[in-house]
Amino acid sequence: MISETLPIYKDVVTLIETLISYCADIPRFARFTLAQKVINNCTDLLDLVQLTNSVPNREKRTEYMEEFICKFTTIKTIIRILHETNNLSHKQAGNIALITESIGKQATAWKKSFEQ
Repeated sequence: MISETLPIYKDVVTLIETLISYCADIPRFARFTLAQKVINNCTDLLDLVQLTNSVPNREKRTEYMEEFICKFTTIKTIIRILHETNNLSHKQAGNIALITESIGKQATAWKKSFEQ
């Protein structure tokens, strides 16, 4: 599928891979509550990228991107909570922040392009 070649799709996949690699270091309770929710929301982001890219209707695309941004904000908040509760190290949180910054910029630009 063409969506899989998009930089935003690749960055979300990288985020999922990074989070999975860090899950082994997260205590059981946080891993099966917060970390699992983040990973599930990330997989939802992949679906939303595919939907956004496959729908010709601008309104629908904007709607999907708004949902993407909402889920993405939740992901960033949970990651911040994991860091603040010492379930992610400063280095891990920094690595994740680099990926999420890239995703956020792409999502915002993509949404703005549909609104013009």
